[in-house]
Amino acid sequence: MLACLMLLTLVPSVAVAASPPASQPFTDIAGHWAHEAIGFMLERDLMQGTSATTFAPNLAFSRAMAVTILYRMAGEPAAPFEAVFSDVASGRWYSEAVIWAHNNEVVQGVGGGRFAPTVNITRQEMATILHRFATAQGYDMAVASSMTLDFPDANLINDWAETEMRWAVYTGLTLGTDAGTLNPRGNATRAEAATLLMRFLEQHVISEPEPEPDPRVCSGCGDERFLRTPPSQSDFEDDVVIIVLTRCVSQ
Repeated sequence: MLACLMLLTLVPSVAVAASPPASQPFTDIAGHWAHEAIGFMLERDLMQGTSATTFAPNLAFSRAMAVTILYRMAGEPAAPFEAVFSDVASGRWYSEAVIWAHNNEVVQGVGGGRFAPTVNITRQEMATILHRFATAQGYDMAVASSMTLDFPDANLINDWAETEMRWAVYTGLTLGTDAGTLNPRGNATRAEAATLLMRFLEQHVISEPEPEPDPRVCSGCGDERFLRTPPSQSDFEDDVVIIVLTRCVSQ
């Protein structure tokens, strides 16, 4: 048999407005195949436009852009300038990111003491530095030993990037091109980089939100359930909501 007791609880009446979606001023991403990934990165301030009105999704992605985004993903820790590379001067928009990436073994330069910040990054280079970043963050980097790269141009992957490309394909970060190739030596575009990084963040960083609790149920009450009944208009007095709780206890 159930006996029900009526309990009254007073709580402040608070109106919470939903945050409006961030407006995107860029005129060149609507309808683009990567618009979702681009929006994802923009909303998190991980990528920016190339001007006040353009994102340039099909523009080649530079090495400086790549390390800057990873630096932002890491929380932009302090990275005092060091003359590590002859072509990276102090005070550039990418200087701290490059020094941070070098000190954390995310990048190694292109040889001859240079970093080549303005050079376009290839798809296999992008996979390589992201793999190093994930390793430095302590993520699980295991890849099934039976995994093979079933792409007609897999033989074009450089030896130094084979492990990283296998990881990128195995984890679904890289799905290949519309032509069914990996194009490992081709330049990565800003849209491709946004997509790769969004998939990485969704896998390793961004967790699914917890389902909204039933507002009628009192959590932590054991087998007892407190069911909220909507207050009537007369329940409102001086901006205070009187919430009626019905406590049903087995007897």
